[in-house]
Formats: sequence, C-alpha cells, structure tokens
Amino acid sequence: MAQFMNDDEHSFPFMQEHEYPTTTLPHTNSVFSPSNTATMQDLVSNMQGLRLSHPYYRNTFGEGSSSGFHNYYPMTNHANDDDEATFYRTRILHAAATTRVPNCYDSVVGSRSSLSNDYVPFLYPRNPRGLFVSMAMDESGFLVLQHKIEVGTPKEIDAIIFDLKDHVHDLMKHYCGNYVIQKLFQTSTVSKRQVNAILSFIIKDLQRLKDVCMDYKGNRVVQKMIEGVVTTEAMYAITAAIAPITVSLITSANGGYVIEQCMKRFPSSCNNVIFHKIVMNNLDILRNQHGCRAIQKCWDYAEEAPRSQLVQEIISNAKVLTEDPFGNYVMQFVIEKKMMLVNQKIISRLRHNFVVLSMNKYASNVVETLLLHSEIEDAAHIILELMCSPEFLNLAQDDYGNFVVQKAIKCTMGIDHYLYIGLSSMIFSLRNNLESHPRGKKVLAAVTKGASFYTSVNVSDVL
Repeated sequence: MAQFMNDDEHSFPFMQEHEYPTTTLPHTNSVFSPSNTATMQDLVSNMQGLRLSHPYYRNTFGEGSSSGFHNYYPMTNHANDDDEATFYRTRILHAAATTRVPNCYDSVVGSRSSLSNDYVPFLYPRNPRGLFVSMAMDESGFLVLQHKIEVGTPKEIDAIIFDLKDHVHDLMKHYCGNYVIQKLFQTSTVSKRQVNAILSFIIKDLQRLKDVCMDYKGNRVVQKMIEGVVTTEAMYAITAAIAPITVSLITSANGGYVIEQCMKRFPSSCNNVIFHKIVMNNLDILRNQHGCRAIQKCWDYAEEAPRSQLVQEIISNAKVLTEDPFGNYVMQFVIEKKMMLVNQKIISRLRHNFVVLSMNKYASNVVETLLLHSEIEDAAHIILELMCSPEFLNLAQDDYGNFVVQKAIKCTMGIDHYLYIGLSSMIFSLRNNLESHPRGKKVLAAVTKGASFYTSVNVSDVL
C-alpha cells in the first residue's frame, strides 16, 4: 500500500492542541479543563480504582485462551510506553465519559456513544503504531473507532487502514473487530480506492480467506464486503479468489452464504467461474447437507449455459442423487421446475428401477414428484412399470411405497380415464390383502374415493 502521509504532517489534524471548554466543579473553586494537566492527572488517579483491565495485558479472546492475537506490543519489550499509557488512559476517560458527574463535561449515564473530540488529544499518541488494532479488539475502543471511520478524513481513514491491514483476517473473526471491518465497507467516507485496498488485503491469502468465510462472524464481514464493492474489477477479483475454494465453502455451514451473496450481488458473467467449479464437483456438492441447499438458492442467478450443463450432470447421476439423503432434494427441486423435456429424461434414466425406488425412504419422494410434475404420457411409464411388477402388493403395503401408489391414483384420476380404471381394478383385486393391512387400507380408501368420479366404473362389477 502506498505511503499514507508525509512524515512532517501531523497524522490526524483533529489531534492538534486547541482550546477546551472549562467547567467549575461543584463545592470547589477549582476549574476543570481537559488541558489542565493537574486536573487531568487527578481524574486519572481517581479512575484507577475502577475495575478496568489493561488492554495490553488482557487476552481479548477470553481468559486462558491460547491465542496470541492480542500481542501486538510484546509484554516483555515495551517499545513505546507512551502509546501504552495513552491507550490505557482511553479506557479511563471512556469510563469517565459514560458516568454522570454533576457539571462534568460530556458526561452521559449509560451512553455507549464515542468520546467527545475534546478528549481526542489525550486519547491518541502522535504515531499509533498498532493502537487501532488494539482499539478494534476492545469492547469500548471499537465503538470509538467505528465513529472515527464514519466522520474521519481520507488521511485519517488511510492511517486506520494502514494499521489494520496486517491483522485484517483475525479482526474479521473477532467479536468486536468484525464490526470495525464491516464499517469500512458500509460508510460513505471510505473511498473506492480505500475499499479496494482493504479488499486486496483480504483476498490475497486464500487459506486465511477460506477460514474467514467459514467462520460465523467472518462470513458476515465477507458478505458486507461483497455488498460494498461497486466496481466490476473488484467483483471479478472476488470471484476469482473464491473460485478455488468454492467446494469447501459451499459444503460448509457458513461458507455457503458467501457463495449465495456472490450469486445474488454480482452479474452472472462474474459468477461463471464459481458455477463452473460447482458443475465440475456436482456430486460432492449435491450430496452434501449444506451444498444441496446452497445450489437451490443460487439456481436462478446462474446464466443459462452453465445451468444447463449442471442439469445434464444431474440427469446423468439421477439414480445416485435420487437415493441420497440430500441429493433427493435437488432432484425434487429440478423436477418441480417443470422442464418437461428434463423430466422425461430423468424418467428414462430411472426406468426399470421404479419399484425399488418407490420403497426407498428418500427416492420415493422423487418418484411422487415425477408423477405430479411430468406430462401424463411420461408419468404413465412409471405407473405401468409399478402395475406390471409382481411386487405390487408389497409396494402398496410398504411404508413408503403406499404413498407412491396413492399419488399414482391422484395423478391419473380425471386425467387418464383408462389408466385410472386399470390401476383401480388391480387395487380392488387385492382388496382382501389390503383391508387387513394398515397401509393397504389407505391405498384402498384412495381408490374407492376416486371411483365415485367415474359413472362408467361400477365398483361392484370390479369386485
């Protein structure tokens, strides 16, 4: 990243000394002014009694954590004690600012708002060198830093970005720091140049990018990043970075949301590289608990060509997906799109297997969906295969097969008169066996109910 400021310039113009308002404290003749060193030291001394943990000696991930992410200033080598003491004073002054003291300047009970700019010269050293990183990880400091991003000048934001850039992935997963990184993508004061700079720091390390995308907090930051970029160049950069890790992301609980956001926010042409990875690894993705859901969410955002390629892969793997605990949901999803030629090809692919599939916990749902959402001529192939099987009675009494038979009755009733007569005749011929079986009774009830619609069918004659 380019040099953010000249050495002879003050890092932050708003930090330069200026006049401050004065307030007379009650029951005393002394005058309180933030520029009054003695008064400030008294305030600091009094606030030492509060239970405030020192930010440089506190593990921000919790007591006992093994993470060394907070050690930006080595505890054994305090290179800049002034910075350390100054940031410690930040917490003290923030506590003072959120406690109501009579006539005390800028004091609000319970306020979580950022500190007044009148205190800023006492909060920040001339050269932060890691201060903003520690602020981003601090429960009070991250609020101050978010406010400064909202109202800061380009130079001030440059300095913040420069300080955060080497720790951006860790901050994205931090319970406080993630809000600071989100703010950089949500605020109008951050320019496109600055957004692209942050983006480059995030996507340059694929392993760390993958870890962030799969993290509960990190994936929310990446989604905000995707929402925040506006240039086509940035969109292509993001999809190019995500493409190699697409399978890992889309098959994880959190990473799939990143893929969905890319599909939703970016033009289809940008996402082709991601969808190509999905097509090439379709079985691994479609048979995954998270992958099968993500595919359905992304379906309508893909271009026609790559989507058609995925459909062909689904048809080729129809039997495997139909019997899979998660793949069957994708099969049902595609069938319900009512692409009749596609449904016809799926039926052709599954022929001579419908009896076995109908008695399968997962595949039976696919067979039912095919009966409901296919042309009657194609559905007839399924029904005739079931009727001609010597296993038809077992099918009608099966835990899952009985629902397929009931669905066959429903889809032929009032649509294919002769097919319905043939099916109902066969069911009535097995009446004695079906009446004595709890699931067989349901099949018999379904065909009896349907028979009333046909004046040409005399149920007593069938019996």
